[in-house]
Amino acid sequence: MSTDLSVDHFDRNFGIGWAMKIVDRAAFGRRVASRRAKLKMSQAALAEAVGMKQQGIVAIEHGDVSRPRMLREIAAALRTTQEWLLWEDGPEEADSPPLIRPGGPERSEVEVAREGWPNTGEPTVEVRGVSVGGSDAFFYMGDIQDLVKRPPGIRHARNVVALYVTGSSMEPRFRSGELIYIQDRMPAPGDDVVVELHPEKDGDPPKSFLKELVKLTPRHILCKQHNPARAVEFDRAEVRKLWRVLTLRELMG
Repeated sequence: MSTDLSVDHFDRNFGIGWAMKIVDRAAFGRRVASRRAKLKMSQAALAEAVGMKQQGIVAIEHGDVSRPRMLREIAAALRTTQEWLLWEDGPEEADSPPLIRPGGPERSEVEVAREGWPNTGEPTVEVRGVSVGGSDAFFYMGDIQDLVKRPPGIRHARNVVALYVTGSSMEPRFRSGELIYIQDRMPAPGDDVVVELHPEKDGDPPKSFLKELVKLTPRHILCKQHNPARAVEFDRAEVRKLWRVLTLRELMG
């Protein structure tokens, strides 16, 4: 893989253990409710601030969600950190950056479409990646982190998992906090892909990167990112699997 990818940023600053820690959903929900109460903020006001429905905040506070897709925005609105909300690590109070806009961040087409999907029963798509920030956002592909709703267009599709995007390297195409669905199938140039690498050490979860595929050669996988715009090259010997990001058209059927 090209050496200009700063893949060790997260390991140096936080360590792999942070990314793989288990979240107590009930305790997480209580901390969200506690911070909201201290700020004298209603569930409706918090939902509006981060661009969610009020039912989403209710589900979080009831302990039904462990890693919401708007975690960064929720932490900012509650003037705390993601670490404190998830695990009560570090100080409760934090100077939070302003949200993207007063009404909450602009939602992606997939997020808007999800509200109109028919009820397909219990969530069945596994969220298999722990997203990690840094100069180049990547994911640890490992144990199941959550279950999410299956879109109607892939109701019977196999080898589909989900990830929550982090970082800004693929903006404006994908934003941090956005949910994406990926499938283990051969992509074509121009497709968005998740490049999953072999683990660096036995027992470690593999790192994976969200990029746009440019070209496949016998020895390399050539990709690009959008923010900042630059080429990214992976050695095929280091790549364990190439996942294709499913489009909105495919998800809707």
